[in-house]
Amino acid sequence: MSNALFAPLYRMESFVRAAAALKSGKKTLLVSGAADTAKIHIAAALADELCAPVLFITSSELKAKSAAEDFSFFFPTHHYPAKDIIFYSADVKSFDIIKQRFSFINGLLNGAGFCAALSVESAFDVLSPRKVFQDFITTYKVGDEIKIADLAEKLVKTGYERAKEADAPGRFSVRGGIVDVYPILAAQACRIEFFDDTIDSLRALDSYGQRSVENIDKLEIFPTRELVYNEEILKGAIQKLEKSYNKARKNFLSEDLIEEAENLLSSVGSDIEKLKEDKTCPNVDKYVAFFGEEKTTLIDYLPPETIIVFDEPARTAQHAENVLREFTESAQARISHGYALPKQIESVVSYNELLQRTKRFRQVILTAMSCTVHDFTIDEICSFDVKSQQMAGLPNLREDLSYYNSAGYFAVVLAGGKTRAERLTEELKEYGLSARTANLKEETTDFEPEKGGIVVTGGSLSNGFEYPLIKFDILSNTDAATTKKKRPKGKKSGKIDSFLDLKISDYVVHDNYGVGIYRGIEKTIVDGISRDYLKISYAAGGNLYVSIHQLSSLQKYIGNSDDGKVKLSKLGSGDWQKAKARVRGAVAILAKDLAEFYAKRQNARGFIFGEDTVWQREFEEEFPFDETDDQLAAIEDTKRDMESIKVMDRLVCGDVGYGKTEIAVRAAFKAVENGKQVAFLAPTTILVQQHCNTFVQRMKNYPIKIESLSR
Repeated sequence: MSNALFAPLYRMESFVRAAAALKSGKKTLLVSGAADTAKIHIAAALADELCAPVLFITSSELKAKSAAEDFSFFFPTHHYPAKDIIFYSADVKSFDIIKQRFSFINGLLNGAGFCAALSVESAFDVLSPRKVFQDFITTYKVGDEIKIADLAEKLVKTGYERAKEADAPGRFSVRGGIVDVYPILAAQACRIEFFDDTIDSLRALDSYGQRSVENIDKLEIFPTRELVYNEEILKGAIQKLEKSYNKARKNFLSEDLIEEAENLLSSVGSDIEKLKEDKTCPNVDKYVAFFGEEKTTLIDYLPPETIIVFDEPARTAQHAENVLREFTESAQARISHGYALPKQIESVVSYNELLQRTKRFRQVILTAMSCTVHDFTIDEICSFDVKSQQMAGLPNLREDLSYYNSAGYFAVVLAGGKTRAERLTEELKEYGLSARTANLKEETTDFEPEKGGIVVTGGSLSNGFEYPLIKFDILSNTDAATTKKKRPKGKKSGKIDSFLDLKISDYVVHDNYGVGIYRGIEKTIVDGISRDYLKISYAAGGNLYVSIHQLSSLQKYIGNSDDGKVKLSKLGSGDWQKAKARVRGAVAILAKDLAEFYAKRQNARGFIFGEDTVWQREFEEEFPFDETDDQLAAIEDTKRDMESIKVMDRLVCGDVGYGKTEIAVRAAFKAVENGKQVAFLAPTTILVQQHCNTFVQRMKNYPIKIESLSR
């Protein structure tokens, strides 16, 4: 048993029956009555009891991410993110998403046990067959023989971009007998040094300074895309592509659709030529339906002992239907205009195809309510009596625990960090409650929930839950001594994520046409199809209509003017392009100066700060707000800079209220712990005093002297 919180479930008849049903070979189990995080608890306990990997499928990316976070309390968990299949032909790709997906796939290929959460659309993608993909994961060691030209060609075939420097994941460079490559799953770039055609050394590389850091034993290089292929597969794909392309182009010409035929020539036709010449083309993944005879999905990568859990199948099926309908409409529109081939609509599998593939695995269906479940043949039904609990503040928490204590419950309070758990335990004792602190991940043997006992432990879940029949309750609470406050978010400016962000008469800036005024949404019929456009008015009565799908070309105007009036651009005048050219020139001069300056800085050697200490971790746990994802990323990047040999040079940007000061506070604490003094500069007397108060309040429990110096 990997977590003591599973122990109480063994006293519950419905759980024992559920586990026995799966052990006896029954394929599909329906579990009803559990909601929210209780579902995760039950699914995790079943997986733990059966020593089986688990794949948790839910209805949305938001739910999948939340489920992954809750599962990770019980054991290490992957979130397998979805690609945006609606815009499957876009040339822009996120290496963050690819890295997350490949991290999970790498574990599957290596036979590691796993727990993963994903939205249903994540499982729709057609992938390369497992054996083919595995052949393109290459491992290199000192002494291996390979020609530099062959290595470079193989990297290009697997999606790596040849550049001047390997300064980001998915890039590589070649200089003489040296190949630098930044593998997609690696924490840093690596340098391969050759003697003739033999690998002479392998070294980790500082991606900032492009300097060797340390020798490594081996280098594993993963592809950067999910579609990989050998010469035989490519040859067959090109033949299918040409056949489909010629047929589609012939149909367009026979119907006198000249523009569509030209679109097909410039898009698909040029891609086919690139595949013939270069063995690849931009975003080749969009042609995955032409590579291979049979479709392969993520489900086909799973080991046979996997338990697949479907969360609320009715809701999941509805979401799947909506996603696939949008994909089909988008694909058909591109096909009809000559930007795609009909077979490309097979780049994903249907929901029914997905269900057929999951039937060979054991399945657990989770529903909050007892109901008829379609699409599944149920072998066993187990009903649970579970109540959800919302997080409570300290006063309510005391009252709840007093009630549970008197009623003979075993109550577990998840307090976040270890420091909070110890502090909360003391507060509960002062209130007259018998509480103890424990690490339930370590106390897994001979663990019997005491009658009326209260255990406070680290960790957190989205919400708590109660099992009345076995008198077991989990309260998830991260207090202020116990409850973290939600940080009020500042107002974003500039970037437009949705047309709902705009109000009539807002000033906006178009990348190509300059400053105008937003006048609202207008419907326009183009090629017989009614579409929505944003109307932007310019000087001299000019109007521009922007498709709602091209919002990325617009930004809100965030500049200022002396008289409060904004000068509008004039369409067709060329003034905006001239202004952009002037800025480009100024930026080029600035870039040259910066390049010279940073070349000198790069040769400088910085102080290497130590890794985080116990004090650092306790100090960070005392932060009274929920950190945002971006804030946590900035904190980790800052500390990584401090722990490296390079001279630190980092700019942290963010609106008011987004937690920039806390990043500086944590960096300052780390510096002081390493015996350094810290100077924090602020532009005004008032800000100096405000920041001084913040530092004093945050560091009051530590022997750090803080003073302000101002006029």
